[in-house]
Amino acid sequence: MPDAPIYILGTERSGSNLLRQILDAHSRICVPHPPHLVHLLEPRVGPLLDLPEPERRLALARVACALVERHIHPWPVKPDPAQIAAEARPADLVGVMAALYDAARLQAGKARWGNKSTFLLHHADRLLARDPDAGLIWLVRDPRDVAVSSRNSVFNPCHPRRVAALWARQQAEGLRLQARVGDRLHLLRYEDLLADPEGRLRALCAHLGEAYEPGMLRFFERDAAKQTAALSASWQNAGRGILSGNAGRWVGVLADRDRAELEALCAAEMDALGYARDPEPQPPADGPLRRVEVAVGEVRGRARVEWRSLRGDRNHWARWGRRAWLSALPWRLRTYQA
Repeated sequence: MPDAPIYILGTERSGSNLLRQILDAHSRICVPHPPHLVHLLEPRVGPLLDLPEPERRLALARVACALVERHIHPWPVKPDPAQIAAEARPADLVGVMAALYDAARLQAGKARWGNKSTFLLHHADRLLARDPDAGLIWLVRDPRDVAVSSRNSVFNPCHPRRVAALWARQQAEGLRLQARVGDRLHLLRYEDLLADPEGRLRALCAHLGEAYEPGMLRFFERDAAKQTAALSASWQNAGRGILSGNAGRWVGVLADRDRAELEALCAAEMDALGYARDPEPQPPADGPLRRVEVAVGEVRGRARVEWRSLRGDRNHWARWGRRAWLSALPWRLRTYQA
């Protein structure tokens, strides 16, 4: 797969930003912070998809470039919509995304690009249709640790039950993809990466057809890592290197009720991926009262992380500005047409 794109797939709060920066430190690979083009735009740009070519290409490119301009992390290049439209293949958001990433690759002087938009797990067949030799990495993490990490993130559900439902759904999708493509999908457990960084990265590089470079483990010394860490508390570990003690954080932190409920909801996927759990988890509580508890817990958790973001995140208002722009986008699509 020489020079083919690389995709990091999975669930947020599973170490994908860590892996993004590790790969970005490779001399041949460029992995900019993802604006999540397909995930954020596809549900909102339906009418543009019905336009004939080349109007569709240009309209999608204009919307995508507008999103990049509003990205909550600096993008390495200011894209030109006309150029992106001309290079988009196919004439959809996957093609536009690829053209944008190729522009970033050329700006960085690298041979190939990677994309850390984990949500592309749900679009893997489209990625492979465009690039049959693409390198696919499925990054997974213990859902109990994902739940603990999500409590402090502005990008994820806060309540463990909602985290569990999302994790189970996305790992089930990953298992289906693995069944379809086999070894084409490289499974990497976050815990294994922490325990044996060099060994796991050597295996990953071999899968991608790249030589392992020791400098990949010094990613945190780069200005790019320091810039990411300074933008948001959700990314603060970006400048700290590989945290070997970051596995098993849920022990003594996750309440017994939340743990039992999470394990029950994620049992099949945890077993398939080798995560030990209570062999006889109690069925999760259900009913109106529990749904109200979860909803209230989610609102409280969201308020807490937003308050912290307001006080400390440099990209807090950029994130809310992007949200407002995305909310209004379906009513403003005409402005992006030729």
